[in-house]
Amino acid sequence: MEQTTVQNNETVEVKDQDNRFYKIRNTGKCLSEGVSLLTENFLRMLFLSLPVSIPYAVSSAILAMVATNLVAGVTTEKIIMFSVFSSISFLTLIGMLALVYRFVEVRIADENLGKQTLKSIYNRRFFALTLKSLFYVIITAVLICIAVGLLVLYTLIGSKEMDLDKTTLKIVGLVLILLVFLTFAIAYRNVLPTVMLQKGSYLRSYLDGLKRGFRKWGKMMQISVLVFILVGVVSFLLSAPAIVFTFVQSSALASQLNGDAVNLPEHFETWMFITLLVTEFVTFFITMVYFSPLSFTYASIMTEEEEAEGAIPMV
Repeated sequence: MEQTTVQNNETVEVKDQDNRFYKIRNTGKCLSEGVSLLTENFLRMLFLSLPVSIPYAVSSAILAMVATNLVAGVTTEKIIMFSVFSSISFLTLIGMLALVYRFVEVRIADENLGKQTLKSIYNRRFFALTLKSLFYVIITAVLICIAVGLLVLYTLIGSKEMDLDKTTLKIVGLVLILLVFLTFAIAYRNVLPTVMLQKGSYLRSYLDGLKRGFRKWGKMMQISVLVFILVGVVSFLLSAPAIVFTFVQSSALASQLNGDAVNLPEHFETWMFITLLVTEFVTFFITMVYFSPLSFTYASIMTEEEEAEGAIPMV
């Protein structure tokens, strides 16, 4: 009897060890764990996400409608609407990142997401994660602006005096620059989970995430490619109806500006908005899948480093 009890305790302990967040995983396991984080208790996750997903879907759908109508001309009203709903969409993106990592924190604590409430998710931890995600997005936006600016300046250098040899050399240089940017971008993917999960100053977490991203560049490349393919294909298929609606609408407006007669189906804009709204709502959760596997990749990298240094594996 005692032997059976000991065996049962050992079995439970092994299961607990297998379920821990900080452990070494291969790339495929990081992806599947990231997807399972959101789909295992899908209906509950869907409910808990509503305070962020609904404003995201509405603002993004209206933003798409306004952007499409800019073809007909830019007015003060359209600029104001575009600015307002761009700001709302930006804030909901920040909220999305914080929400993903609140779910990750629930997973780290080995708690059941199905038992969580709006009050337990949208607490002080959520707002702390919101500040971290805001820091990450601002720094990322600044770096993107710098990179784009440098790229534009490079393309303008000596553009008036280019011969065939110089043009070839410039193209080769441009390819090398793009490869450098790509290398940096893949390593940079480890920054977000490090900033969100590592304790300490934001700047220190940012730099640590970047260093580990370069050290584990191969692993980061693998997870980046897998997530990009999964999210890219699914997003394209689900967005196809919305793309058709916006293309037809922009073409119709352009034709009207040229004086052509255009007859769109009745209530076309209403159905277009509904399609955009549903698409953006679904896209919200697909985007969450784009970020969630990174947390498990981060946990795997951290565990690898702990074990390589001879430290006690993190539990």
